Amino acid sequence: MTTKHEPALYDLFHRDAEIFNLVILARTSRDAATDETARKLLKQEELGHLRTATEIPLDIVRHSLDLARLALTLFDIGFKAARGDSGAAASSALSGASSALFVTYLNLKTFRDSKWARGVQEQCDVLFEQYRTVNTDLFSRVTTLRGEVIEAQKLHLELELPVL
Repeated sequence: MTTKHEPALYDLFHRDAEIFNLVILARTSRDAATDETARKLLKQEELGHLRTATEIPLDIVRHSLDLARLALTLFDIGFKAARGDSGAAASSALSGASSALFVTYLNLKTFRDSKWARGVQEQCDVLFEQYRTVNTDLFSRVTTLRGEVIEAQKLHLELELPVL
């Protein structure tokens, strides 16, 4: 897990910061340009960088969902007293996935109805459905733990009640 996901996510976050810096620089230059031709060229440069900045989060979603699934597997088969840790890991991974989905969908609004945008949206929609499934799986685990607490409290109360 560490050898696959950690370096990939580190690289993706680094690349995302670099490319979005280029988007900001292009936007700033475009806004400062007085010549209409220069503004159009800078707008195209900005959109080129923004395409990359829209695709990178999709890989972040993929890795985050893989990590969340691994954490849920650990929740199911790992040390029962450490299920809080594996649940927290799954929740954190899903947070990364949802953040990247937010960014991707927001960036896609800029591109309107191009073939590229439709393709990226299709990928994003598939990942969104996967996210929803894993999130439901996570919710079922916390619901299970809640039920275990209620059962344990009931059992404790039954043991404390005096017999009449």
